[in-house]
Amino acid sequence: MTKSENQKQGGLLRSLFLSVARLSVRSPFFVLVIAFLLVAYVAVFYSFNAQKEFTFTNFVIKDSESDIAANLIGENFPTSRPSLVVAFERTEGLLTNEEMASMLTRVKKEFPSSRMIFPSENPSAISEDKKGAYVVIEFPDKENSEVRAEVEHVRTLIKEREVGGVSAFVTGGSAIGHDIDVVNEKDLAGAETGALPTVVLILAVVFGGLFAMFVPMLVGALTVVLSLGILYGVAQFTEVSNYVFNVVTMLGLGIGIDYSLFLITRFREELRNGFPKGEALLRAVSWSSEVIVYSGLTVIVGFSGLLFIPEPFFQSMGMGGVAVVVSALLITLFILPATLFLVGEKLNYPKFLFRFSQKMTGGKFWGVLSRFVMRRSVPVFLITIAGLLLLSFPMTKIATALPGVSALPQTSEARQGYELIQKYFGGGLFTPTFLVVQVAEGKSVFDESNIASLLQVEEKLKGEDEVRRVDGLRLVFPTQSAAEISRSFQDENPSEQIKKMRDAVAGSSGGKIALMRVTLNDDGFTREAQDFIKHVRSDILPVVPDLKNMNVLVGGAAASGRDYNDRIYGAFPGIIAIMLTLTFFILMFFLRSVVLPLKTIIMNLLATGAAYGLLVLLFQMGWGNALFGETPSALSSVTPILLFTFLFGISMDYEIFLLSRIKEEYEKSGDTTDAVAKGLSATGGLITSAALIMVVVFGAFAFAEGVIIKEIGFGLAAAILIDATIIRALLVPSFMKLAGKWNWWWPGNPKI
Repeated sequence: MTKSENQKQGGLLRSLFLSVARLSVRSPFFVLVIAFLLVAYVAVFYSFNAQKEFTFTNFVIKDSESDIAANLIGENFPTSRPSLVVAFERTEGLLTNEEMASMLTRVKKEFPSSRMIFPSENPSAISEDKKGAYVVIEFPDKENSEVRAEVEHVRTLIKEREVGGVSAFVTGGSAIGHDIDVVNEKDLAGAETGALPTVVLILAVVFGGLFAMFVPMLVGALTVVLSLGILYGVAQFTEVSNYVFNVVTMLGLGIGIDYSLFLITRFREELRNGFPKGEALLRAVSWSSEVIVYSGLTVIVGFSGLLFIPEPFFQSMGMGGVAVVVSALLITLFILPATLFLVGEKLNYPKFLFRFSQKMTGGKFWGVLSRFVMRRSVPVFLITIAGLLLLSFPMTKIATALPGVSALPQTSEARQGYELIQKYFGGGLFTPTFLVVQVAEGKSVFDESNIASLLQVEEKLKGEDEVRRVDGLRLVFPTQSAAEISRSFQDENPSEQIKKMRDAVAGSSGGKIALMRVTLNDDGFTREAQDFIKHVRSDILPVVPDLKNMNVLVGGAAASGRDYNDRIYGAFPGIIAIMLTLTFFILMFFLRSVVLPLKTIIMNLLATGAAYGLLVLLFQMGWGNALFGETPSALSSVTPILLFTFLFGISMDYEIFLLSRIKEEYEKSGDTTDAVAKGLSATGGLITSAALIMVVVFGAFAFAEGVIIKEIGFGLAAAILIDATIIRALLVPSFMKLAGKWNWWWPGNPKI
C-alpha cells in the first residue's frame, strides 16, 4: 500500500479533527471557554448527582426459574417486612433474653413501631449451648431503603447499651446493602488518595514538565466528569448499577490519561523536529487522531459486548465503559488541542526535569532491546509463549459464584454478624432454598397423589449431606400416610394446627401451589450450595414418581446464584465470538493486514489467560491471603467476564499505537526488522509509561475492601503489566521478525 493510499484511508476523520485543530490554533481561548462551560454545566447539574440515580445491584436474572419462584412466593405467601438482624454472642456464661432486650432498649424507644422477635418467641433463634442468638427487628412502616439508611443509627443505639461480655452485630439484607455502599465509597476515596500521587510522579518522570504532567491528569478528570454526566442521563431510562461509579472512576482516569499521552507525545516530537507550535499541533493531530479513534472503536467493541448479557449489572458496566471511551475521545480530540497550543513549548519546562525525563525514557533502550529480540526471535518467541501458557494453566481450575456477604471485607459489621449466625446456626439459615410446586388445572396440592410426591421429595432431600433441615409436611405429620395427610387438609373443620400448616404449605393459592423450605449447610452464595441446586434439578426431582405432572421450581439464594452463572456464562461464548470478529475487521481495515489482527487477538487472549491464572492462584487458591487479606474462595461470577471485556478493549490502545508506528516506518523503508526496531524505539517508553499509570490506577483498587472491585483491579493491573512488557517488548518483535513480509499480507498487496 502506498503512502498516498494510506492518507486516503480515514480521510474524513482526519479532516474533521484537523478542522478542530485549526480552530484551536486560530481561537484557542474561544474553544476552551465554550468547552469548559459545557463541561461545568454537565458536572453541576448531572455528574455530581449521578451516584444518587444508580441502583443497588441484586444480581438476579429476570424470568429465570428462581425469579419466577420468587414472584410466586411473593404473590401467594406472606412476605417478610423490612428488617434488620442483630446477632449476639457471649463468650463466657449464657445469653439471656433480658440481656438482649436491654441492649435493644434504645432501639425500641427510637423506633416504637418496630417489632422485635426474641428467642423467647422463636426458640430456634438461640444456639443449643446458649452462647449465640439472634433477634429480628421488623420495621412495618418503613421501606427497605429507609431501613438501610438507619443502619448506622441502630448500631450506635446498641453500643450505647452494651452489656459486659456480650457482642452484638447488626446484619441482614439492609445492613449488608448499607455496608456495601460504605465500602464502595471508601474504596474510591482510598484508591484516589493512593494512586494520584504516584500517577503525578510517573507523569513527571515520563514527560519532564509541570504542564506536561498536569494536562493528562486534567483530561482524565474531565473524562470521569463527562462520563458520569452521560450515565446520569442513561439512568433516567434504565437501571444503572451502583458499582458503575467506581468502575467509571477507575477506567476514566486510566483511559483519559492514555489517550492524552498519544497526542501529547506526538506534539512534543513535532516540536523537537523544529516545527512551530501551530504546525506541530496540526501534524500531531493528523497522525494521532486516526490512531486514537480506531483505538477507541476497539475499546468500545469490548465494552459493548457487555450490553448483550441479559443482566443489569453487566449492561451497566458496558454503558459505563462506552461512556468513558466516548468522553475520553471527545476531550482528547476537541479540548486537548487548544490546551496544547496555549501551553506550547512550556510543556518542556522546567528544562532540568525535561532532560532527566529524556534520559529515563529515551528510545535507545527499546531499539536495542527489539534488535536483540529479533536476532534471537525463535528462542524468545518459544520461551515467552511457554511462560504465558504456564501462567494461564491455573485458569483450568477456575470456579465462580456470586459473592454475597463475602463481597464485604472481614472488618464489616454486617459480615461479622452474618458469619456469627452461620457459626451457630449453619450457613444456609438466612439463604434458604425453596421448592415451589404448581399443580395442573383442576388439581390440588392436597390430593393424595400429590401429597405422596411431596413426601418423597422431602425424604430424598433429608438424605442429602448438604441439607441441614427441611420444613415440609413431616413437621406436623411425622408418621402419617399420604392418604391421612390429604384427609386432614381437606377436613371441613380442621384444627388450628392444620390450618396453620395448610397456610404454610399452600399460602393463599387455594391449593394450586405448595411451598417447601430447605435449609442447607452452606451459605446460599457458595459454590457448594449452587452446585447442589444443579443436583436437585437434574438428579433428585426427575426421579420422583408423578412429579412430572407438576411444575416444580427451585428458588432461593443458591438457585438464584446458579441461574445467574448459567445465564451469563451461557451468553459469554457468543459475545466473545462477536467481539473477536468485530475487532479483527476494525484492525484489518486500519492496518491493511490480515496477519497482524490475528496476531493481536491471539496475544491479547494470552495476556487475559495469564491474568485469569494469577487471579485463581492468589484469590481462589489463597496464595495472596497475606497480601489481600481474603480467605480462599471462588472468584466472583462477574470478574472473569468484566476482566475479559475490559482488558480486551484497553490493551488494544497499546497495540494500535505500536503497530501504527511500525506501519509508518515500514511504509518508508519496506524493511520489517528496521520498522519494528524504530517503531518500538519511538513508542516503547511511552507504552510502558502509559501502562504503568494504568497499573497504578487499577492496582490501587486491588487493595480495596470490596471483593469484586479488588479482583477486577488486580486482574486489570496484572494483565496490562504483562501486556505492555512481555507481550509488546518480547512477543510482538519476535513474532514480526519470524513472520517477515507476511506481516503485511493483504489481498492485492504487490509487496507480498
